[in-house]
Amino acid sequence: EISNGRADDSTPACLTYDDLYNRIYVGMFQSKRGICVIEPESGELIQEIRFASNDNNNFFAWADPLSQTVSGNLLLSVNRNNHELVALDRASLQIKKILFVGEALNGPRAVLV
Repeated sequence: EISNGRADDSTPACLTYDDLYNRIYVGMFQSKRGICVIEPESGELIQEIRFASNDNNNFFAWADPLSQTVSGNLLLSVNRNNHELVALDRASLQIKKILFVGEALNGPRAVLV
């Protein structure tokens, strides 16, 4: 992604396969793109799930969704720089709830169910 003539330093941080909806979630490190949703057979980008910086993130324009998992009808994401756990509806990929997980040096890094 290019902003003000400069590319971000994005790197895929994690890959999560959703066997129910046959898609791959790619959590992007240092990128405003958030989670890229990929169609597995073609590798086509079908959606981006972007997360805005919040009041707990004073330093970065990106949330850093470093870890995702699927659980029941939810896609869960830990967004390191925002110090949050985000629950998204697995079908629509719309945000259902955001929970502050507390301050930690370098933020939270993983979600496990």
